[in-house]
Amino acid sequence: MARGEQKSVTQPRPRNGNSRQHQVAELAKMRGEALELRCQGWTLKQLAEKFKRDRSTISEWLSVEMAALVTPHAEELRKLEGERLDMALKVAMETMVANAGNELGLKAIDRVIRVSARRSELFGIAAPVKLDLGNRAIDSAELELQKILEQARVETEQRQAALRAGEATSPLVDVAIPDYPPQA
Repeated sequence: MARGEQKSVTQPRPRNGNSRQHQVAELAKMRGEALELRCQGWTLKQLAEKFKRDRSTISEWLSVEMAALVTPHAEELRKLEGERLDMALKVAMETMVANAGNELGLKAIDRVIRVSARRSELFGIAAPVKLDLGNRAIDSAELELQKILEQARVETEQRQAALRAGEATSPLVDVAIPDYPPQA
């Protein structure tokens, strides 16, 4: 080593509050403070200026904080509601079996179907199916609506053709059905 050169020595990073844990804790503290201020009526712009962040970042912070407040209670309520529905389903099933073939049994069948549907909804079992059609995903309800609209369009065209040919027995109003989905 030449004279005047210093030996490079790697030293451990000091724990002066700049550790990753400290940064995470500071961020959590800022998010909590942002939520408190928002509840006091501060705007996203004011919060963004105070914390020197974009409004979108502040909005994301608020969403995270709100989810943290709501989620534990929502899960607890979902569990309680699930237990209630399980009890109702059990009674309805017992009534259905005990009264098979009579009116009370038929009503119990309806109740079983309704309680089962509610359970599926509650636990996300009956979530809509997403279909990927190019760049656009649609759910099963929208697909069904497209089928109904297409069927109505075909029937309307047939009726209009029959009217023009003088074959229709009842007067129909000429109705234009817009394209679905709308063309951009």
